[in-house]
Amino acid sequence: MTEMGDFLKLILQQQQQQMQLIMEQQQQQQMQAVIETISSTKQGVVSTTSATPSYAPFDSTAVLWMDYWARLCTFMGANSVCEEKQAQVFLTNQSSTVYKLLATLSAQQTPPRISTSKLCKKLSPS
Repeated sequence: MTEMGDFLKLILQQQQQQMQLIMEQQQQQQMQAVIETISSTKQGVVSTTSATPSYAPFDSTAVLWMDYWARLCTFMGANSVCEEKQAQVFLTNQSSTVYKLLATLSAQQTPPRISTSKLCKKLSPS
């Protein structure tokens, strides 16, 4: 009987060791996934839409355009928005009124596309 009890103890110990090994392997895989995610984030792989929080739309009754633009530029820099995506981030965070106004202004340009820096100069008081 003691041999059978010793044998059962050994089997239980082996099962516990296997379970611990499996858990360590899962933890190692999870850590590797986290490391890959962090390194891809540092390289700018994360898309702008998922990484960039929303920003308050421009309200001419509450803030001056130049103050708003300065804060928006700070926001873009703090959220690492690449220059190619800044116009889209700006436009998606505006009210429909501001969006329509900007669409009308840009449609009058030749060529019809206008850069954000030119748009800022055009809208800023001289």
